[in-house]
This record gives sequence, C-alpha cells and structure tokens, in this order.
Amino acid sequence: MSTGETMIYTAPDPVASGKQFDVLAVHGRTPHVLDDFVGDATFTVRSAAEDRLITGCGHRDADTVRFTEKDTDHGGKDVRVWSVGPAAQPGQFTAETT
Repeated sequence: MSTGETMIYTAPDPVASGKQFDVLAVHGRTPHVLDDFVGDATFTVRSAAEDRLITGCGHRDADTVRFTEKDTDHGGKDVRVWSVGPAAQPGQFTAETT
C-alpha cells in the first residue's frame, strides 16, 4: 500500500446486541461443557436467516466464556465479543454479543 492510500475494511454482517442465539455445535460437534468454548474455537449459532459460524478465541469468565470473534478473511481482526453460557435446558448453551 502506498502513502496516501486507505485500506477499506467492511465489517461482517451485523448481529443484534443482547439477543441470545442457541449454540448448535462447537468444533463441529455438540458441546458438552462450557470449557469446549475455551481457547481457539469455532461454533455455530442458529440465526433467523441461516446458521452462523463464529470463529475466534474464548476465555473462561466465572460461569460464562468471553469469546472474541475474529475475521479470518482479514488477518484475524477482532470483530465482536460474545458471551457464551449455559441455556435454561441442561446440556445446552446460548451465545449473545456484548
């Protein structure tokens, strides 16, 4: 990139803040424990339009995982932060942006 040029970056499609999404899979399988979301991970949430793949890195934060979504198409830039936690039904999980 030469001097004076600006790199244009378009953020991925928006996600409603504070809306809980059901987690369908982590690492391509049914999640069993919250620690399945810790470290480098990819999980799938059920969205109204289509299932959505979330890639990034999670860190345990008491009863939830703070998960930083990365844009893998643009050098791993941080996109948004998710909170992943247990759903009302045992053995299931939800994720919402923070």
